[in-house]
Amino acid sequence: MLLQNLAAVSAIAGIAAGASLPLPASSHGSHGQSPLITQDPQQIIYDVRRFHVDSRGELDQILRHAKSHDLDVWRVTRDDVDIYFPESSTIPSIFQSKNSTALSPSWTPISPVTTLANHPYPTIGTWNLTTIHNCSFHNSFHDWLDIHSFMQQMAEDYPDVVRVVRIGRTAEGRDIVGLDIGIRERNKKGKPKNWRKHRTVIQGAQHAREWIATSTALYFAHSLLVNKKERGSMTKLLERMDFTIIPVPNPDGYVYTWEHERLWYKNRQDVVGGGGKCKGLDLNRNW
Repeated sequence: MLLQNLAAVSAIAGIAAGASLPLPASSHGSHGQSPLITQDPQQIIYDVRRFHVDSRGELDQILRHAKSHDLDVWRVTRDDVDIYFPESSTIPSIFQSKNSTALSPSWTPISPVTTLANHPYPTIGTWNLTTIHNCSFHNSFHDWLDIHSFMQQMAEDYPDVVRVVRIGRTAEGRDIVGLDIGIRERNKKGKPKNWRKHRTVIQGAQHAREWIATSTALYFAHSLLVNKKERGSMTKLLERMDFTIIPVPNPDGYVYTWEHERLWYKNRQDVVGGGGKCKGLDLNRNW
C-alpha cells in the first residue's frame, strides 16, 4: 500500500498530508483507505465544488468572493478552484451561476463512543505486532479508542522498548498520550546506563481531519519495533536515538471528526476575544 511505502518518510519529515476525502466504514471503529464517491444527497453533509475558470480575471474574482465569504479554498490551478462549503452554510448566490462540478464524497458519522471526561483506557488489542506487513491494523483508519488500544498493546508486547506516556489533557478532558520508544541499555549489574541519546519528537494529526498523519505516525512507531531484517523496519534507528511519538495531539478534534463533522480541523477549546466567541484553535498555527 502507498501508506506503507511512504509512512516512515512522511513521519520523519513531519508531513501532515490531509485526507481530503472521507472514507467508507469497513468495520466498527475503523474506516477503509479507499475513497468512495456517491450521488446520494442524504449521505452528504457538506459540499465541495470545483469551479472552472476561463481567465485569470475570473480566477481572481472567485478567490476574492471566497475570501469575502470566509470560505475554505482547498486547491487552486490555472483552470479551476476547489472550495469547501460547510454543512451549516448555503452556497452564496455569486457562486451559483458559476460553472462548477460537485466533488462531495460520502460520509456518515459514527455514533458517539466517548464522553467528555474521565476517559478510560481501552483493553489491550489483539493485533499481530511481530510484523508490519501482515498487521491488519494498518489497513484502515481507526477511532481514538482503537488507537489507544494499539498503543497499549505495543507497550505490552515490547515492554523493554515502549512506554505509554501522558503529555497533557485537553479542554474536553481527554488525555494527550504519546509513545516513548527507546532501547534502555543496561550495565553488567542490570541497571540502566546513565546516558541519553538524541530524541526525535513526531506528532500525528494536529489538524483533526488529517487522519493520514495519525496513521503514518503509528506505522512509523510500529516499524521501530519489528525485526530489523523485515523490509521497512526502522529498528536500527534506536541504536542512535530515542523517539517520542504523539499520534493524536488533538484528541478532541479527532473524536469530533469521527462523531460529528468529518472535515473539522481545529481543537474544541472555547476561545473568547474581540467581543466574540469562537470554537476551537488551529493547533498548527498557534504554538
